[in-house]
Amino acid sequence: MTSIPSLKPGTRLTIVFLLLLALSALGTSVVVSRLAAVTASLRQIERERLPLVERLGDMSDQINTVGRGLRNALIYEDETRIAAALVDTGRQTREIAATIESLKHQPALENGAADVARLSRSFSDYVPLQQRFVALLKDRHREEAGTLLVGELRAAQLKTMADLDALKDRQSALISAAAEDGEAGYLNARGLLIALVAAVALGAAIVGSQRIRRDVAPGTGDVAARLGV
Repeated sequence: MTSIPSLKPGTRLTIVFLLLLALSALGTSVVVSRLAAVTASLRQIERERLPLVERLGDMSDQINTVGRGLRNALIYEDETRIAAALVDTGRQTREIAATIESLKHQPALENGAADVARLSRSFSDYVPLQQRFVALLKDRHREEAGTLLVGELRAAQLKTMADLDALKDRQSALISAAAEDGEAGYLNARGLLIALVAAVALGAAIVGSQRIRRDVAPGTGDVAARLGV
């Protein structure tokens, strides 16, 4: 078996050059793979995670709107305005319930199943209290409805809001972590690419210098002719 040192200088240089090309191809594939992972992570943030956090923010606004609507219904004297406020709060409550249900099947909700379960339980505890408040108001038991509103109903609403905020904060933290990981991955890929370019350039310089040394070695003939001058 022929060893590399026993090969002709030109053959050895060719082997070294081919190895440099192979190293370059391997390094490029690694860099491309890392950049692809970074791109996929950023796309997931843009398409799934950010819209999810926005939905949670919208739900928080809806819960506050329901609370204001119930207070207004208690304050109003006009029956038409009371009825309109109750209709609106009922619609908002149904939309909140539908959103919570959809969160249970949300693929972008990473590590959030327990948070959604807590939110679902707290909202399920809240809804019957709201229904009781509406029934009392419709039966003109304003004083009892007011006591319920500032007591159990308000406490249940605050519990729902706290669970919703916990879910939203966790998802926001995941977005921040994914963005930081993406930045780190990009910097690593860029560093690897720079190192790869430097290695290939150094290898090419070594190969070139070895070729020149071989051409100018004693007894090798006309140097100018070999260098093509």
